[in-house]
Amino acid sequence: MIDIALVRVTFGRADEAERVGRAMIDECLAACVNVEGACTSIFRWHDRVDTAEEAVATFKTTIALAGRLAARIAELHSYDQPVIESWPVAVDAAVAQWIDDSTHA
Repeated sequence: MIDIALVRVTFGRADEAERVGRAMIDECLAACVNVEGACTSIFRWHDRVDTAEEAVATFKTTIALAGRLAARIAELHSYDQPVIESWPVAVDAAVAQWIDDSTHA
């Protein structure tokens, strides 16, 4: 097993998640993005508790590119403070090779 990075981000709308996801694929910062349907987020922001419907996007990339990917997503994101989470996950060698090949085009 070989580690890759998953980068998870919530967006206010699915079309924004898809637009940013496509840009990350086009820029070879991610090999894949999965945009999931609406989720309900409950959060504290500016001293109040709020609820919002959001879209979740999970990006697959290399460990080496995770920081650059997160920074680029933050540049394109509509939120003042997007929450961008990243963690390593183990995948088989063929998947790791596909991600490496897809991000070094």
